[in-house]
Amino acid sequence: MVERDFAPRGRMTVQLKDMRNALDTASGLGFTAPITGLLEQLYAEGVAHGLSDLDQAGLFVELAQRNGMK
Repeated sequence: MVERDFAPRGRMTVQLKDMRNALDTASGLGFTAPITGLLEQLYAEGVAHGLSDLDQAGLFVELAQRNGMK
C-alpha cells in the first residue's frame, strides 16, 4: 500500500459479499460481530465510492480519501 500497488487480488465486491455472509451466519447463531459489521460498512462505502475493482487495499484508499490523503 505504501507503494500504491493496488492491483486487484480479490475485489472489494467479493470481500463485501463475504462480510455479508459472515454477518448473516453470525446473526443466525445469535452471535454479535461488531468488527465484522464495521468492515462490512467500510467495504460497502468503498464500493459505493467506485472502488469495487480494487482488492482489500481499497479500504486503505477509502480511509485515505476520508482523511484528505491522496
